[in-house]
Amino acid sequence: MKNLISIKDAAKLFGVHVDTLRSWEENNLIKPQRTVGGHRRYNLDDIKKMLEIENENVPILSIVDRMILIQNLEILNHLE
Repeated sequence: MKNLISIKDAAKLFGVHVDTLRSWEENNLIKPQRTVGGHRRYNLDDIKKMLEIENENVPILSIVDRMILIQNLEILNHLE
C-alpha cells in the first residue's frame, strides 16, 4: 500500500479530527481505500491536491468547498 497513510495521519495533515474524515467519507467528499482488515488508508496525492488548493491565493474556502472544487476539476480534466 505504497503512498497511503492512516486516518490518524491524514487527520493530522488536515488539522481535523478523525471523525471529520469519516464524515467527509459518508458525504462522498473523500474516498479512502480499505485494507483487508477494513482500515481506511488515504492517498497522499489526493491529500496534497487538497492542501495545494488551500494554500493558493484564493479566498478561503471551507474544506467541503475545496473537496467539491477538486471533484469538479477532476471531472473537467477527464473531459479534456
